[in-house]
Amino acid sequence: MELLPGQLITGRMKLSQQLKLTEREIRTVFKRLKTTNEIAIKTTNRFSIITICKWEQYQDQQTIERPTERPTNGHTNDQQTTTFKNVKNIENNLSIIFEEFRKKYPGTKRGSETELKNFLKKYDSKIAYLLLPALQIEKDHKDKLKSAGQFTPEWKNLSTWINNRCWEQEFPEVKTTNETDLRTPPTQFKEKIYKSVYELES
Repeated sequence: MELLPGQLITGRMKLSQQLKLTEREIRTVFKRLKTTNEIAIKTTNRFSIITICKWEQYQDQQTIERPTERPTNGHTNDQQTTTFKNVKNIENNLSIIFEEFRKKYPGTKRGSETELKNFLKKYDSKIAYLLLPALQIEKDHKDKLKSAGQFTPEWKNLSTWINNRCWEQEFPEVKTTNETDLRTPPTQFKEKIYKSVYELES
């Protein structure tokens, strides 16, 4: 199969092994990246083809325009320069992603540099891509709790949220008031019916 630039063939299990993340974490990242139109995924019964949208924009312009044939004298220096630039790009992207997450986090938080250092001291930098999707999931859950008139926990301090690995938490389905009534124990439900009938006949 011929792939275009910015495409790769992979699967959740393979990525899980390569990135040392769970398959659920991989799904969370995919969901976030698809929502923001950063990737497109075509799934078959054997594998997935992932396309990185706007691939060209993510490449170093000098790398794209560099001729295929170069004098051997400067080859080593070019490799070192390119590697250094790639590392700096990764660091910059990580800082941007984490800062976007920190700004959107509703709870108490410290400065950007302090929170990022605390995060990197404990976890692999790849985890940063899970933070925003996990935050949005928790926000949606809390909104549903409020709408249903149920107890809604306060937001933790950001450092506590990170230390507790809260991007891994799962939330139960929020039941509405009507759904709660349908789950009333049979005896109580029957008593309500009897009482209603009695009041109608009186």
